[in-house]
Amino acid sequence: MHEVIKSLKELYQRGQQVEINWEALPDKVMLRADKTQMNRLFTNLFQNAVEACEKDQCVINVNELRENGSIVVSVKDNGEGIPFPMQSKIFAPNFTTKSSERGLVSLCVRA
Repeated sequence: MHEVIKSLKELYQRGQQVEINWEALPDKVMLRADKTQMNRLFTNLFQNAVEACEKDQCVINVNELRENGSIVVSVKDNGEGIPFPMQSKIFAPNFTTKSSERGLVSLCVRA
């Protein structure tokens, strides 16, 4: 996971007004996940964050923590966020706030 996030952090900070603050766990994090899908997931999250930032500088905070045997990764940006009336729909298939997108990001959420 760290390999994926590190490469995307370098890519998004290069030549753009993007600052990524990443608080990684100190040890190597190995997941049983498809690397291509992990790359797609974090690329979509970072790209959405960049597009949501209307300010000159986009700040993305990525935090990792261990919780009850799981790795929890949170991604937060300084954009305006999803309007309250739409928040209940974010896990609906193909949800998007953009007119030109199809909302195909898939998230795995731990209850």
